[in-house]
Amino acid sequence: MKSSLDIKDVNIEMGSHRFNNETLSFYANNLLEYPDEIDITVVHKNWDEEDKRALTNGTYIFLDNYLGELDQLLRPVYYVFFYFFAVFFTLRWLRGD
Repeated sequence: MKSSLDIKDVNIEMGSHRFNNETLSFYANNLLEYPDEIDITVVHKNWDEEDKRALTNGTYIFLDNYLGELDQLLRPVYYVFFYFFAVFFTLRWLRGD
């Protein structure tokens, strides 16, 4: 299994874009109607609407490397979380949020 990496050790380069702890940050979205839901927005400091597909893909690759593979028992939870995160992030991207 691929283990998680220290955030300082993850540096992804795709074309002219870099994905690391200096270019990516996130914030929590507190949803009062869904207090148990984990909802975050990932922000790239060099966001460019014209390159949003490349920036979105690079962010997913960064998260995959940073989080690593989880224990076999937790893997289904990880996939469910990652799936819902991906759907949520894609919906926000499509809406232009």
